[in-house]
Amino acid sequence: MSANRLGWHHLCVEIPDEWEVIEYGTRQKDGSLRLSDPGGETLQVHWSTLKRAPNMRNRLQTWLAKYSPGEDARFREVEAWSLCAVKGGPLVAVRHDAEVRVLLTLVFSAHARENVGDAAIAAILNSYTQNRGERRVWAAFGIDVMLPGAWELESVEALPAAQRMHFCRRDGERVSVHRYGMLPMVLAGDTDETFFARLKGRRSLVRVEGPWRSGLAFSYRRTQNRLMDVFRRTAIGLAWLWREPALGRLYVFDQNIRGQHEGAEPVGEVCCR
Repeated sequence: MSANRLGWHHLCVEIPDEWEVIEYGTRQKDGSLRLSDPGGETLQVHWSTLKRAPNMRNRLQTWLAKYSPGEDARFREVEAWSLCAVKGGPLVAVRHDAEVRVLLTLVFSAHARENVGDAAIAAILNSYTQNRGERRVWAAFGIDVMLPGAWELESVEALPAAQRMHFCRRDGERVSVHRYGMLPMVLAGDTDETFFARLKGRRSLVRVEGPWRSGLAFSYRRTQNRLMDVFRRTAIGLAWLWREPALGRLYVFDQNIRGQHEGAEPVGEVCCR
């Protein structure tokens, strides 16, 4: 079974290639993810911030009552995970990170258990690492990027041929990571230069700074056709565009950060897939 990395608020795990995020939350304090494969839902991930340590058995029983009421369950501990499972039903795993007071709950569906097996689910749980600190991983929708911990997920655009993740800091600065497929349709005859200029729109003055690795580096400035543009805090934006021919993908890393200058490098690292 080949695997991809799933990185989101508070967790990073290895999941089967076929599992894709179909619903997501962007709040760090609490939220959830839902994943599925072509046969149906496979996994729910829930996170919440608690004021005190939870009773793990009670938490498991609450989830059990929701998904398999009246069924006998098997409870066990695996590393830092508390698990319960119902024969022919879901498997629920919870863990509490006392340092940051976060409760994680992973609900593996009956379909997932039948399709990949409990051994594969155990491997997913064993692959878990905390996703916090100086560098954090954001990996979903085909995008896989590591950013400094100060950057928070702001929004996601997930289309069949274009995926974009947008991040911001508390000071209002922004970074975006783009991933494009189906390139003949997406580029529509554009060169890399004209495609990036089209992305930025008519009110941006785009300049090619030169080659960068296997692609191009750009700088851009907003034109001052409107009064509000005069008061923009960021004078210059930088972006890097490159292709991965073996994958049939095109990537863009766009950062709009106050005080940056031509020649700066991306603040994040993109893993292409």
